[in-house]
Amino acid sequence: MGIEGKRARAEIISKTVEITATISIYGFVAYRAANGSITVGDFVMYFQAFQKGQSTMKTMLTSMATVYENRLFLKYIFEFLEIKPQVKNAINPISIPELKEKITFNNVSFIYPSARNGQKALKNINLEFKKGEVIALVGENGSGKTTLIKLLSRLYDVNDGSIQFDNHDVRNLNLNELRQKISVIFQDYSKYHLSVQDNIQIGNMHLPLDEAQIKLSAENTGAAEFIEELPERYDNMLGLRFLKGTELSGGQWQKIALSRAFYKNADIIILDEPTSAIDPLAEHEIFEKFRNLAQDKVLILITHRLYNLKMANKIVVMDKGEVIETGNHETLVKQKGKYFQMFEKQME
Repeated sequence: MGIEGKRARAEIISKTVEITATISIYGFVAYRAANGSITVGDFVMYFQAFQKGQSTMKTMLTSMATVYENRLFLKYIFEFLEIKPQVKNAINPISIPELKEKITFNNVSFIYPSARNGQKALKNINLEFKKGEVIALVGENGSGKTTLIKLLSRLYDVNDGSIQFDNHDVRNLNLNELRQKISVIFQDYSKYHLSVQDNIQIGNMHLPLDEAQIKLSAENTGAAEFIEELPERYDNMLGLRFLKGTELSGGQWQKIALSRAFYKNADIIILDEPTSAIDPLAEHEIFEKFRNLAQDKVLILITHRLYNLKMANKIVVMDKGEVIETGNHETLVKQKGKYFQMFEKQME
């Protein structure tokens, strides 16, 4: 029986016992009053005493149940804190150098630990992302795009093959230094109920606050326009959790998240559906600014909006964990393959 079924059965039993006891006691007191064994005043006293006792007992049992329930949640928290990381530094990790040439995926395959029947999320991926390039990953949901960047960020390790940072396997590099080289804005970005300034600075908390860079990052995403209209501007609290906080629209929150990527100024910038809540004109302007920023970096875009991908140097089309097409926008349109079909559908 499931948890809800056990809970329902326990509630039915407890209510039945409560109703039976209440009717029995009230009936007994009423019977004693009717045959003259107790006075009317005694009857009222017993009635009120029973009600008071019933209320006290109910409060005590509810408190005990709440303590037990909270204890279960605390158990989950401690179990979570005791989980050991599966992705670890090598025994003698290499201090990561500046990216000079490219990132290479060599026959990369990956299976999620929770996958049923050992189904591969990625199958024999071979790709090169060169410094200074804008790379777009496109494909249907579940095609492996986000999995690819999770492996690059070493949120997971590959099962087969290798990912090379220039000529170094990422598994041999210092893990913390590698992640400092990467700036990722995922589709399910976080909304921090902190000040605007803190929301942007959280993109790179390892360096001292640079207010000029904070403002420049906000200007690059268009967030500065609505920030300047807030009562306390960059010191204004966001969200409604704290006093004087301001709730933003979905598009405004997304621009704040994108500002973090500009602020970090990492060697590898990864944007996973970064502008889904932003209008197309603002999206195009933001992408152009990222392209200018990425002239000496690697910029990886994951998007379902194909009309802005003419700016990409390389478009990688994925399907069911495999790379099925690569090339720029013009080349892939001429091939009239999967990318062409997707592009045509969006243009209708």
